[in-house]
Amino acid sequence: MIETSDQNSPEPHCRCAISASVGSMIVKQVYLIATLVLTLCGCSQKAQPTWKPMLDGGHHVGIDGVSIFAFGYNHDPDRSIVFFFPLDISSSGDHSSNAESRTFDYSGTITSSPSKKTVLSYRISSTDPTKVTCNNADYRLSDGTVFYVAKDGAITQLPFAGLGPTKEYVSDLQAYVDSNRPEPTNPEGNEP
Repeated sequence: MIETSDQNSPEPHCRCAISASVGSMIVKQVYLIATLVLTLCGCSQKAQPTWKPMLDGGHHVGIDGVSIFAFGYNHDPDRSIVFFFPLDISSSGDHSSNAESRTFDYSGTITSSPSKKTVLSYRISSTDPTKVTCNNADYRLSDGTVFYVAKDGAITQLPFAGLGPTKEYVSDLQAYVDSNRPEPTNPEGNEP
């Protein structure tokens, strides 16, 4: 005897084919949505880190007739380069960097205020970040990163690391200079 199925209900093998077809469409849609989400959020590729020069752009702090001009290292603030002046100053500079070549160059002049007499010209470059050029002479930062610049432009490299440019730090440097009366330093390569 042959069994007949109800005309209104699909054959069992038809139900499987419909379920497989619907399942396949759902998987494709989920895959498409996941791909779209990954693409939009940038998860499909790692973002390249943004390169910044190792030094910030420089800070000027002055109180009671003394001033500092400081460059802070972004990843190591204790290595900041600090110029200390026993006078009020004005500064001008040209700071450039190139993220593609990972290079930077900071240069400028510091003048006494209000006379506008140049007391310091400086240059710090990625070509040799272990030194600073001050008034056309090179100084190794391993010998200290704090520089006392006298009114006549004579430079004394102090044998300690710079700190953040704050008013308290300016006062502490003033007290140190007053009690130690630093003598000018012979720059690198210049014998007395």
